[in-house]
Amino acid sequence: MSANMQTTKQKASLQAAGSLALAEEAIVVDNFSKSYGSRQVVDQLQFTVHNGEIFALLGPNGAGKTTTVETLEGYRTLDQGSVRVLGLNPIRDAQALKPHIGVMLQQDGLYPG
Repeated sequence: MSANMQTTKQKASLQAAGSLALAEEAIVVDNFSKSYGSRQVVDQLQFTVHNGEIFALLGPNGAGKTTTVETLEGYRTLDQGSVRVLGLNPIRDAQALKPHIGVMLQQDGLYPG
């Protein structure tokens, strides 16, 4: 890759980062549904998290919290509805989105000790 091409890609990445930071709605979930076989784990969930807002996703075990977060991260697909993070589709726009989000998994991959 030439230095010029790399510089152009870096500029495009910085421009994308600037536009992502200006998104008024950080997360939009619209009629999101997900099933595993015959088990419906998320059923027509809707919510919006605005830029700068603090938001908590609470519920008992099996309520679909992890599935919802993993869908927002782009690790799971949805059966119905849509999700947007910083104005992007987490599956289709994963490469552009991932540098702008952080994830703390519920179980780490580290060995004890």
